[in-house]
Amino acid sequence: MKALSLQRLEIFEAIYEVNSISEAARRLGLAQPTVSRHLRYFEQALQLELFVTERGRLKPTWEAHRLYEECQGTFERVRQVEEAISALQQGQREHFRIMTRPSFATAAVVPQAVKSVLASRPNLRVTVDVGTSSVQLQALRNGNTDIGVAGALPPIPDMTLEPIGRSELMALVATDHPLAEASSFPLSALAAYPCILLSTNDPIGKLFHETVERQNIVPKEIITAGSPLVIPPMVETLGWCAIVDRLTVHTMGQPKLRIMPLEHKIGYDIQVIRNESSARRKIAEVFIQSLKEEIRLLNSTVT
Repeated sequence: MKALSLQRLEIFEAIYEVNSISEAARRLGLAQPTVSRHLRYFEQALQLELFVTERGRLKPTWEAHRLYEECQGTFERVRQVEEAISALQQGQREHFRIMTRPSFATAAVVPQAVKSVLASRPNLRVTVDVGTSSVQLQALRNGNTDIGVAGALPPIPDMTLEPIGRSELMALVATDHPLAEASSFPLSALAAYPCILLSTNDPIGKLFHETVERQNIVPKEIITAGSPLVIPPMVETLGWCAIVDRLTVHTMGQPKLRIMPLEHKIGYDIQVIRNESSARRKIAEVFIQSLKEEIRLLNSTVT
């Protein structure tokens, strides 16, 4: 029935409860003629008289009493929906789960993005975890996280990969290393000096190993790092060289290390991972946009 709409039912409810069109208009924030017009059209469409005027006040008819009683469930449900919308806007009873590569979390890229999310949803509950890309993919498939942050991933059939910025690999050497004074680090040096490299299980590590393999370089790899965060202290302690991602470099506090660009740049995409079957969330878009800005700022400051 075209006569029924939430707006007309809301107007009817207000008039019924205050017995005045002008008071109902104030309650609803509408102009009095608008309220009168909606009531008139409502009565005409229903072919029912809902109110009569007695001593300058509106009085509900028997039909209005019946209609009001029948609508109580609807009114209550609408109020529940309005409360739910308000809760969504504030992030109440909402949980946002993030899983990220370790160096992305410690480089302040992810923390700053979380800060932006909480600024727009102050009551949001956020869980931040770290994991390799394979762990992230498993968590996304199991519904245990909402969004992943990784790098250098190839296309994955059931996942959406969104590039959010670029990064690159850097050389890390101890200050007393023979190549410490060089302006750039030649990949061929990896065959001559003991080195620490990322595992091929890591997509960024795999990208690096494929690059040196194409150049017929066999690194003198003695230590394989499962996490990029263990590389800086190992380099400082052993006095060796290593290849790390730029975000790991940004987290370093070791003063006895030299950061060097590679002679031949190796860049990769930083990506957000989402399950293709998952519903899109506005809060995820806020997080992603903030990540993009933080990566841009980081790239402009890290040398």
